[in-house]
Amino acid sequence: EIFISALPLFQRLLELCPTERVAEKCCRCYKHALRNLGIQFVPYLGAMTTHLAEQFARTPYSAFVYGCSTCISTFSLLNNGAHVELLYQMVWKLSASFFAMFSSLAHFEQKPDVVEEYFFLMAKALQYCPAPFIQSPQEASTVLRAGIQGLALKHREAQKGILLFFERFVQLSTFWPDEVRPSQSGIGTHSSASGAAAAATTNPLNLAARELVKQVAPALMNAICVLLSGEMPAYALDESNGCICDVLWYLKKRFKDEFPVWMQGTMPSLSQTAQKVAQSQQLVEQLSAARTLREFSGLLDRYELACRRNV
Repeated sequence: EIFISALPLFQRLLELCPTERVAEKCCRCYKHALRNLGIQFVPYLGAMTTHLAEQFARTPYSAFVYGCSTCISTFSLLNNGAHVELLYQMVWKLSASFFAMFSSLAHFEQKPDVVEEYFFLMAKALQYCPAPFIQSPQEASTVLRAGIQGLALKHREAQKGILLFFERFVQLSTFWPDEVRPSQSGIGTHSSASGAAAAATTNPLNLAARELVKQVAPALMNAICVLLSGEMPAYALDESNGCICDVLWYLKKRFKDEFPVWMQGTMPSLSQTAQKVAQSQQLVEQLSAARTLREFSGLLDRYELACRRNV
């Protein structure tokens, strides 16, 4: 109660001193308060999420986006996900402000730190509570298109944030079970006569996630292959917390039949040099046949190095 009563003071301070440094100091206080109070802060969560989203709309600093990420990681799993709807209201409100101000690659280039934090926020949302993302196709499509466009941004941390988001996104294709029984979803019951389990049905979340990944995959792989070809810098080829290798590996593992088709489809958009290197290394065939992540990573590394040397 003491902290929430001080929130108007923070708001007034941000109005009087709308600088990035002040925003960072305020959000650092928010972070410690949220993490230390935990479930005791729940009655005031709505006020905090509204404050962060509205403050970002006024002054689009990355600190406010990070504050939203803290809310996701701290409260999304509490009380069996009871606060997820409120948290996504914050996410979509902040997203609306973000895309109103950052509608092109040129805008991304002006504030790469905000782009980085935004996609880290979306990656965290997919990690902790992905269902509302899949259930909001219009908003999801906007984020996905922006992410593909943002891969051309010449900024290491922003590129990693976008790649981590796509890593989490592709993993949603196997996040939920293929089938769900009526009793698991809260509908239907077991037969009282026979005691046999009710028939399982296709899980709509799993189906929707797989279809959405399939829709996005060709354009996503095309943007990634441009990075590998040396036309744009590939800052994060194979490292933790967001990298090219992991995104492509998860696509290959989840969609074995479609992967070589998607990969072959990227070739016409690449330079002649990149196409020749891919052909000489039998890149599509070798990647499709790779059995381990280490082997897969080595093939990508060799291709990227050969392209870079010949650019």
